[in-house]
Amino acid sequence: MNPRLTTPEIAWLGAGSAVALLLGLSATIASAAVADSEQSRAAARIITHIAGQLASLGSCASADPPNAVAYRAAATNYHADDAVKTASDMAEKILAEDARRLGRSDQQSADAESQSEAAVSESLHRAATADPGRFVAECRDELQHSASHTGSFAPLDDLFPYEMKLLRSSGSAP
Repeated sequence: MNPRLTTPEIAWLGAGSAVALLLGLSATIASAAVADSEQSRAAARIITHIAGQLASLGSCASADPPNAVAYRAAATNYHADDAVKTASDMAEKILAEDARRLGRSDQQSADAESQSEAAVSESLHRAATADPGRFVAECRDELQHSASHTGSFAPLDDLFPYEMKLLRSSGSAP
C-alpha cells in the first residue's frame, strides 16, 4: 500500500497512520473502469467507500470544531474495525494485481490516486461551503451512525453484500 496522504481533510490523521495507508490506493475507480474484472470493480467500490468515510469524518472534524475529537475517534474506530481492515487489505490486493495486469506504471497509479483524492476533497469542500449548517447537521448524523454502526457505517457485508462476496471469492484474503 502507498503511504502517501494528500487529502487535506484527513491530514490530522498523520502521514504515518495506518488510516493514511487506506487512501494510498494502488488503483482507483478509474482503473477499475477499464478492467474486465468484477472483482476489481467490487474492490474499487469497497476501498472507495472506506476512504470516503474516513475523508468525510476528517472534513466533519474541520467543519465542526466542538466535536472534532469525536470525529477523530470515529475515524480511528472505523479503521480499527477488523472487518474494515480485512476488506481493505483484500481490496488493495485485488486492485494492485489489476494494475499490474493492465500494465499500469507506479506513476500512472499515483496520478490516478491524486485525481481521485482531489475529487473527493473538492466534493467535501463544496458540500461544506454551500450550506455549512446543513453540512454540520449531516456530519453529526454520521457521527451517530458511526457509533451505532448504521447508515453508511453499517457493516460492509450489509452495505455491499455482492461486492464482499466477490472479494472473499477472489482468493485475495490477507
